[in-house]
Amino acid sequence: SMRKEKQLNIVIAIDTSGSTVGDIVKTFVSEVYAILNSFGGYQLRLIQCDLEIKDDVIYDMDHPFIPDDFKLMGGGGTDFRPVFDIIQESDEAPEILLYLTDGYGSAPREEPNYPVVWGVIEGGVIPCDWGQAIGIDVGK
Repeated sequence: SMRKEKQLNIVIAIDTSGSTVGDIVKTFVSEVYAILNSFGGYQLRLIQCDLEIKDDVIYDMDHPFIPDDFKLMGGGGTDFRPVFDIIQESDEAPEILLYLTDGYGSAPREEPNYPVVWGVIEGGVIPCDWGQAIGIDVGK
């Protein structure tokens, strides 16, 4: 239902733990690119996190997200909490957080004051009892 004329302002976090390497991360990056291309303009804060924040970059129309330039940073265990902590330290809450993951990790106990969508790959789990979940098909 989103239209090309709307400016998207979103935070997308990518679980870059060891369990999401290979085709899974490629699928995540493809999903990010598809979401951005659904809008006439965007500001994307893209956060990579395994046990800690590995990368935190802002992309927009002047500094576009280019999938071929994406460099995976991480490969350790999984903890979702650092992403929520860094967002909490920001001046304002995001319109929405989309967290791309297999869901196996520690999530905050309390739901934040902004919408969260868990993009969970097939065979994954929703890591908590709050937020919305969407399934992500990982192409073979």
